[in-house]
Amino acid sequence: MNTMDTGQILEAAERLSGLLREMAAQKRIVEAEIAELERLHNDIIHALERPGCKYKERARLATKLAHLRRERRVLKDWLVENTPYLDFLGADDGMKIRNLIDNLVGRGRKVRKQSPV
Repeated sequence: MNTMDTGQILEAAERLSGLLREMAAQKRIVEAEIAELERLHNDIIHALERPGCKYKERARLATKLAHLRRERRVLKDWLVENTPYLDFLGADDGMKIRNLIDNLVGRGRKVRKQSPV
């Protein structure tokens, strides 16, 4: 049987802990970017509604709007695809698991420091 040593186990637990933290951070970043893109979207729509907006300006704004909407769609798709994980991590059970993994990593580090390597 090929067993993992304590260092490998600790490394895996640290990676898992980091992944869970990173997913929560990514969600906040993506939501903030979506909010900013929606603000810009509204600004463009308002600019298009201005009286006296000429054809050339409308074309420029429409191109900008299309680009912005594609960018926003990518971010929204990411949120939708990762919703099961993000919802779980934000729920009570997910928070408990994150705390348990963080505690496990802390205990593993203590054991690792105490063992003569």
